[in-house]
Amino acid sequence: FVHGGRCCLVLFVLKRLYMIIPKFLKITPLQLFWLLLFLMLPNVLLFGIAWLSHTSRPLLNVDYVWVGLLFWLPRWWGKALAGVAFVLAVTLDCLMLAAQIYPFLDVHAIQYFLPFIHVTPTPYLLGIGLMLLYAVLMPMGLSWLAGRQNRFYWAGLAVLLVAVSPYFGVWKYRDAVEIVGRHHHYYLHSQARLYRQWLGDDLTFTRRPVPKITPSGAQQAQASAQLKQPYADKILLIVVESWGSLKHPAAQQQILQQLTAQQHRFEWLEQGNFQFVGSTVNGELRELCHFYAKSGYQFTLLDDKVFEHCLPMRLQKQGYRTIGIHGASGLLYDRVAWYPKAGFQQTLFGEQFADAKRCITFHSVCDNAMMAHISPLLKQHSSEKLFIYWLTVTAHQPYALPDIHNMRFDCMQFGMIDNGEICRNARLHTQFFDGLAQWVQQPEMQGVEVLLVGDHMPPMMLEDTRQLLHWNTVSWLHFKVKRD
Repeated sequence: FVHGGRCCLVLFVLKRLYMIIPKFLKITPLQLFWLLLFLMLPNVLLFGIAWLSHTSRPLLNVDYVWVGLLFWLPRWWGKALAGVAFVLAVTLDCLMLAAQIYPFLDVHAIQYFLPFIHVTPTPYLLGIGLMLLYAVLMPMGLSWLAGRQNRFYWAGLAVLLVAVSPYFGVWKYRDAVEIVGRHHHYYLHSQARLYRQWLGDDLTFTRRPVPKITPSGAQQAQASAQLKQPYADKILLIVVESWGSLKHPAAQQQILQQLTAQQHRFEWLEQGNFQFVGSTVNGELRELCHFYAKSGYQFTLLDDKVFEHCLPMRLQKQGYRTIGIHGASGLLYDRVAWYPKAGFQQTLFGEQFADAKRCITFHSVCDNAMMAHISPLLKQHSSEKLFIYWLTVTAHQPYALPDIHNMRFDCMQFGMIDNGEICRNARLHTQFFDGLAQWVQQPEMQGVEVLLVGDHMPPMMLEDTRQLLHWNTVSWLHFKVKRD
């Protein structure tokens, strides 16, 4: 009722201003229309995307007000400068929306990922293409609109909006308590200013920013701390892509049903969840090294001493054979460089599995196919102490429907949209754990201590996660296969 009354008041004031301003400033209603259109147009598409993706954004981004002033600069270079400024404003606007879905995104992360755009999933490419098209066409439209109105009026409006924007920085059109990062429901605000306040990052581009490494701290849980002491002779640590925590306990149980049905084969079976915010590589670093990386992922620039206390390095010193495996390219996140630094004596990436079955995401080796390639390693090193680390990839967003061959998980039972993002994510994990349930029955898995943990919560582009998923929470599962 309060929000409805506030909206009605705003509409009433706007209506009165629309009637009074033309008389006071001697501006025609048509000129006022073009003025308001020039003000609102750059915000329409981005606000629509925010509404569809359940993210937040100011109704009016004051950054575009500054850009609007540049469209009246003389000659071609003025228009070019305005176009560049608009692209920068749109980039930050999009980044503020994307960071609410992928909390690890910042300017340096975007800069790092640019060389890998050729392996980007198709939905991401379509979104990038749409934004590039928007960044080209919208300045042309704004340039045309700028020629249909009085510069004096726009300059006056721009100065007024910039002057009052600090005071509007506390006024919101929605006061509901939101999950972290999705509370920017302001009437008028600067996305650039919000970026600095929220992400605490600078807006500079450097050629090769060195990652900032900070210890995770005692407050940050890690599943690898659950490994039994003294360490088992055979350890398999699996970081599971986008394995979050569904709120409905029965949904979690249904995903793990076939694996937990094998409990008679295990010496113990433990499970739980904990909170974590970060990228996939930070999920890896959390489990392997217990630290966090920011400001890009150029790990080749880090000194080897940074990794000297990582779990694989410690196990290697205790006589373990250490192997790191990932089904995608080893160039992503510089894994080909930092895995050996962390203590892996042998690394296997997608490039080494030329004949393996491929899935859509990053054209990587399918998770269930990778199990058949890990089994020979267990047989080959059966007489040695062995630590195998495996990062899965098939359940990466956008949760490709063609990669799902197991429809056992009943999405409708838990109020999920059939074949929606949350549903597809759950089915991909059901498929993975069903494959694991078959794998643990193989002789080479006997005596292996298995620890599985999610890297981060599953990001969702077009679905509201609040009713079905614990925010920024990952699940873990721990068991040891009995020997006959």
